[in-house]
Amino acid sequence: SDDRRVSRVHAHIQIEVVDACNVQRPKIFITDLSKFGTSVNDVRIANKQRHELHENDRVCVGVAASTFTIRWRPFLALFSRIGSADKRAMKISILKMGGQISKHNEWRNDITHLFIPNNNLPLTAKVISAVIADKAIVTMEWLNYVFTHGE
Repeated sequence: SDDRRVSRVHAHIQIEVVDACNVQRPKIFITDLSKFGTSVNDVRIANKQRHELHENDRVCVGVAASTFTIRWRPFLALFSRIGSADKRAMKISILKMGGQISKHNEWRNDITHLFIPNNNLPLTAKVISAVIADKAIVTMEWLNYVFTHGE
């Protein structure tokens, strides 16, 4: 942002898993770390104290032009040709991010992300289904990037 009232590290957003399989939506918290303040639904929150966010909350940093709204988007993962060790590691990251894993690793219409091996797009029934249904096809590298840069 070009807003001088937005600090380089203005706030910290944290996702807290409620249950191990994310049957319940994870909780989302924001902590204001700035000297200029952060508002939630037009009410300034206390500095350096966690504040729970909810669906449709409006968060403002700096001035009104730097506002975003909290929206829940399901994250349901499916794997295609991912090795066991990589799959275990990916499941941990996905669950920590508030996502879920498709039961029995089977295609469903509500799948949001199909994970494939890095640098290899296998032509499988799952890949074809994901392409037809316009679902995200991603790799472990993508997951690692999102997981580490979202912290």
